[in-house]
Amino acid sequence: MNLQTASITDIYNNSQYLSTAKLHKINKKISYFTEKYKCSFTEFEKRIKKLPDESFEMWDDYIEWQGFENIKSELFRNQSFQ
Repeated sequence: MNLQTASITDIYNNSQYLSTAKLHKINKKISYFTEKYKCSFTEFEKRIKKLPDESFEMWDDYIEWQGFENIKSELFRNQSFQ
């Protein structure tokens, strides 16, 4: 039986690759919302909270966009991505 062992460097490099791929996917989603609403998340958040009438589509987008922003922050906070 031939088992291949992974070095710490291999594991670290794989972890970095996965973090980079995850960040790329998140940035793509964030870019979608930035383009759709022609503003940053912070500007969108201010805008949606001032709306006189509730827009379900905008609130759904807000919740999803906020989730992507939180995941991105968490990646950097945990130093999963450098």
